[in-house]
Amino acid sequence: MRIHLFIPALLAAAVLFAHSALAQSVFTSSTNADIADAFVTDGSTHNASPNDNYGAAGALMVAGASGTNGPFLSVLQFNLSGAVTQFNAQYGVGNWTITGVSITLASNAATQGASAGNAIFPSINGGGFDITWMQNNNWTEGTGSPGTPEVPAQGSTDLTYNNLLSTFETPGTDELLGSFDYTPPGNNVALTWNLDTGSSDSGFVDDIESGTPVSLLFGATSSTTAYLFNSRSYTSGNNPIMTVTAVPEPVTGILLLATLGGFAFFRRRRG
Repeated sequence: MRIHLFIPALLAAAVLFAHSALAQSVFTSSTNADIADAFVTDGSTHNASPNDNYGAAGALMVAGASGTNGPFLSVLQFNLSGAVTQFNAQYGVGNWTITGVSITLASNAATQGASAGNAIFPSINGGGFDITWMQNNNWTEGTGSPGTPEVPAQGSTDLTYNNLLSTFETPGTDELLGSFDYTPPGNNVALTWNLDTGSSDSGFVDDIESGTPVSLLFGATSSTTAYLFNSRSYTSGNNPIMTVTAVPEPVTGILLLATLGGFAFFRRRRG
């Protein structure tokens, strides 16, 4: 092959090589100590209070304001430092780009109209919800449950409805990662939600790339939404999982193939 034909073909192959690594770079976070979560409610029903914490519950709820039990918000935190370690080991430090992030959730109460299993929750109902990246990671999940809510001391970082809205949520700085439509799929059926990573100045992506904990806020966009899913405290599986996908920077593949191609060319010339 003539060299002026060989080089363009080599570069084209390098680009294909770089992007073909996508399928080999999936990282799934654990659902153990690396995750914190809690739901909160405004306390409009069932003697709950906007100052109560529900961080030790086995389920999380996202519900609209006009549902039978009022609004519910849920917050989850993932420690994805292991993804950084994995991608750095595979591609070289910083020589990779995140191409996708998704979160997978499931519930043992996911049938339209069914009871959510506790009187504090509204019955299951389809509807819209948002997932938002939170800049503030300083909240803690706390120890409260529907049967025994925790009432955190003043100044505590254990999450409540009031301190989420007044302290930890920062409108205008937090980043919307997607608006979704929940249709109850049936019990113990996992649903995967793909999050937006397209912004060039995404704080969410920056957090992942730097190994900083990632906090996600789930809130209803339909007044009658009632989406229940397992928390990390649920002991029978189907816990929240985040998946991060990355590929090597194209220049890595180009340089590698160019080097190998150069060796092959000079060996041919010497022969």
